[in-house]
Amino acid sequence: MLSRRVAIALLVVLIAVNILVDMRLARALKAVAGTRSRPYEHYSWMGEDYAPRLLLDDARPAVHLSLEESQRYWIHTPESEQEWLYMATVGDNNVHLGGHHRYFSISLTHEIHCLNALRDALQDDKAPVGHAAGHLAHCLSYLRQSTLCAADTTLEPVDMMAQYDRVGGDHRCMDWTAFYKTMKDNWSGWLGLIEILLQ
Repeated sequence: MLSRRVAIALLVVLIAVNILVDMRLARALKAVAGTRSRPYEHYSWMGEDYAPRLLLDDARPAVHLSLEESQRYWIHTPESEQEWLYMATVGDNNVHLGGHHRYFSISLTHEIHCLNALRDALQDDKAPVGHAAGHLAHCLSYLRQSTLCAADTTLEPVDMMAQYDRVGGDHRCMDWTAFYKTMKDNWSGWLGLIEILLQ
């Protein structure tokens, strides 16, 4: 049988180990909680107090996309104009959030806008000047930074002989169907509010 002093010493050690484990667990939980956004209703939507991302309705954790070349989004085909326009969301590609219906742009729609601006510039026979050149410079910089931010490290098999007919690796992506639904619902809600205010 253990002596009373050994039992007390063992109990003290176990209590200290328990406290250390609890502190590590608390730090880990705090770190995980810090990465999650608060619910929308906990934001004032004033000044800098707004959610960092648009919450999507009914989103799946991720969707899969195999990158492949497509003639639907070429630069000079008659159908390409409609195909690129079809990528836009319902409304003006922006959202109104919070009790004051604060106006926000969405990075994804800004990126698509910039891609479309570059496609339009490639269709033109002359180099852009003035505001158009500045807008394209902004778009190139914005797309560069967005690409770095996304930092998609998916490995893509490369066939050097295939040139433009290659198919890329399988990518895990945001659920874009939920994104388009959320944008449509937000736009419909905004139009409904405008109609009420105009009555």
